[in-house]
Amino acid sequence: MELKLSRRRFGQLAIASTATGAIGYLANKTFAQMPNLPDLTLYGARSISAIGQALIQTLNVTSPSIGNLTNFGLQPGEKLSGFTFLADGTLVLSFSAVLLGKKKDIDTRLVFIGVSGVSLKPSLSLSGLKKEETIDSLLGLKNGSLIALVLKKNGKPPVKVVEIDTNSGQISLLDKIKLPKTDRFSNLAQCPDETIYTTAVDRKGETTLVQLDLGQGKPNPVAQLNLDNTIWTSGLNSLVCSSGGELFALAAPRYVTPKNVYKINPSNGAMTLRAEKWNVSKITTLQV
Repeated sequence: MELKLSRRRFGQLAIASTATGAIGYLANKTFAQMPNLPDLTLYGARSISAIGQALIQTLNVTSPSIGNLTNFGLQPGEKLSGFTFLADGTLVLSFSAVLLGKKKDIDTRLVFIGVSGVSLKPSLSLSGLKKEETIDSLLGLKNGSLIALVLKKNGKPPVKVVEIDTNSGQISLLDKIKLPKTDRFSNLAQCPDETIYTTAVDRKGETTLVQLDLGQGKPNPVAQLNLDNTIWTSGLNSLVCSSGGELFALAAPRYVTPKNVYKINPSNGAMTLRAEKWNVSKITTLQV
């Protein structure tokens, strides 16, 4: 059974979403400003395989302003697959194993960075992944644990929810959570009230916001995502929740880069443009 809302339900919920405020320009990035909102800093990361580097930036959505936090070297063929904050304020990035011809796969590993941009400890190789599996999303929970989505490297379902031991790198399956095999799940976000969200993309590309209860293990579809009253069919690159309980997504229409930042209304799935053309592939934010 596909995890999605009916078109009739979508029609009842959808509200045209428009960006408000002035448009500013900074460092070849254009941002949609919305006044009278508290400052919100998003952290963005991307891997640049051509030069073997990973880059972390910050974006103040309200100002707007953008800055470079740090950059560091990658192993050949690595790509960024997850990005999150732990409860103690540590930034964690995962880099996926990539098959390099007949060579051995690179280990999937975690990198730990402080908010000052300094590496906090050596990278940690993960154990417990099958050869055909990779990490898709990371999420540091309020209780201090780290969970992730695991899927096949070809992107096809099924998708599993796992917990990662940040000391040993061991991956453990959260087998109580059964995600439908008909949809491709990606992205994880937790709000201050401990509500966890993910997204499900069906065969048509239609994207649904889903609540995930780790205790009950049952995913609950909340709203079908839409932009300007049109069903969103391009998935999301990242999903985060701010200290104020606001959901933000990194996304763009299919095959379009760089990506944009949208605010999502969970009650109806409406996406509102907040920042344009931010050249990162994953985002996260620190809840304080």
